[in-house]
Amino acid sequence: MAPRSLMSPNQPFETDLRKRASLACSAVQWRRYAAKRHWKMQLPLAVTELVEELRSDDSVMQVWLIGSQASGGASLESDRDLLVFSTREASVTSARNPKIDVLWKGPSESVLLEGKSESFILKFSDFSWELVAVDKATIRGRRFLDLPDGARDASKQPQVMLTQSAVCLWSRERA
Repeated sequence: MAPRSLMSPNQPFETDLRKRASLACSAVQWRRYAAKRHWKMQLPLAVTELVEELRSDDSVMQVWLIGSQASGGASLESDRDLLVFSTREASVTSARNPKIDVLWKGPSESVLLEGKSESFILKFSDFSWELVAVDKATIRGRRFLDLPDGARDASKQPQVMLTQSAVCLWSRERA
């Protein structure tokens, strides 16, 4: 049986997550969880199409929404951040969409953001990943800051450490 997506295009994010969470918690627990995170947004069609593209790749095991969109702190200008767990190593590729950051994690624990060079390869052990439920996690990791040219030493990318929520959008194991 082919893996199936756990989301629908342009469906309210809260409704979509309720479907995914229904197996893991009661309706009361879910309402409390969703209310704390203020999930009242929609996943854009570009995100659902990208997840569909990723799930057709046999090396992709899971796709997670991370960052401000998953944590409920996103602004209208916020991009979407996806974390892809893969059975192949992260490699240098071009960015697919300027509003969707795709972070690849390979079996050797290397992590790389699409559109970045090998100098940006990190180790997943540099992150703190805690699975809270089958489809929820907490991630503490680096957020790279974009600064105007000349505002910093070009040899070092400025970054801050953030702790945020993660939500599983698709998993080969649960499809």
